[in-house]
Amino acid sequence: MKPIRKRRDTKALDHDIFLKLEEVGSLVFINEPLYLYRSNPIGISQGSNSSRAAQFSLLARYHAYLRRRGTTLPNLSEDEVSTIRKTWHIRELFNLRTSGQRKEALQAAWNALVEYPGMITEQGFLGNIFRTFIKLNRVPHTR
Repeated sequence: MKPIRKRRDTKALDHDIFLKLEEVGSLVFINEPLYLYRSNPIGISQGSNSSRAAQFSLLARYHAYLRRRGTTLPNLSEDEVSTIRKTWHIRELFNLRTSGQRKEALQAAWNALVEYPGMITEQGFLGNIFRTFIKLNRVPHTR
């Protein structure tokens, strides 16, 4: 199975740290606020960044799965991993398309189809490809 992403710039800090802490000790729930969360409009999980933050969260879960394979730690099932990977592909296609990286979006779509030929039937996948292709090949009207 190929890695989802080669870069190691995971920014799902909260999610990633909880997953890593779970791997070295026991976690317990304390039902009282122990720290304050500051919301910043340009933070990595706020506003227009929320879509990328969701991607990084998926990567954190996937990397935790890879670290935990062959251990006694709780881990995702193969179906859950497949769902994470498919969701990652659909979101990556959307993020690339909406950020204007249309050729990269088509390459991402191709990579998704190579890994999961059934992706073609996933909700949102064909629409993203269609919108990417139409905008990529749009010829300006002349009068």
